Amino acid sequence: MMLETARLRVRPLRSEDLPAFAALMADPAVCRFLEIGPIRSLAELQVLWAWYVHQGRHGVELRETGTWIGTVGVALSSNPFYPGGMVGYELARPYWGQGYMREALGAVIAAVFAERQVHRLAAFVMADNAPSQRLLRRLGFRHEGTLRDFGRWKGGYHTMLVFGLLDSDWDAGQAFGVSLLSGGDP
Repeated sequence: MMLETARLRVRPLRSEDLPAFAALMADPAVCRFLEIGPIRSLAELQVLWAWYVHQGRHGVELRETGTWIGTVGVALSSNPFYPGGMVGYELARPYWGQGYMREALGAVIAAVFAERQVHRLAAFVMADNAPSQRLLRRLGFRHEGTLRDFGRWKGGYHTMLVFGLLDSDWDAGQAFGVSLLSGGDP
C-alpha cells in the first residue's frame, strides 16, 4: 500500500529505512509508552525490525523531502470471528505536535475501512499517555475500557486503556487530502 496525504507519504518499510528506524527506537522519549525499547543492541533492532515488517507496519515520510519520520500500521486479525485490527504508530520527536500522525493514521484508517472490509479497529494505550489518547479521540476512537496492571515490562505493571473505532463510526472526512496511490495491505 502506498498512500499520500497533503504532507506525507505512507509506504511499506524498506531496508534503507533501518538507520532512521534504529534512531527512532533508540530514543527514550519515543519508547517511553512502548513495551519495548529503547533499543540498545543490533540483535534487539533486528528482532524488532523483523516483527514490524511481519506485522505490516509502514514507513511515514515527508512528501516534500522524503525524510523518514516514523511508522504506522494496522495488524489485521486472521480470525474470521473477530474481523478487525490493532493500530500502532511511532513518530520521531522533532515531528511531535504538528499533526503528522493524525494525518498518517487517518490515511491508514481510511484505506483499511475502504479496502479491507474491516469492521473494528482497536488501540491499547498506556493510561498516562495523554498525547496518544488525544490523537485517537480526534480520529473518532472511543475509550472502551481500562485494563488495570494489564502488562508487565520495564520493571513494572502498566494499566492500559482500550480504544475502539467501528467502521460505522468512521468519518472519512477526518482523513483530509488522502489519496490511495497503489493497492495492497495497509
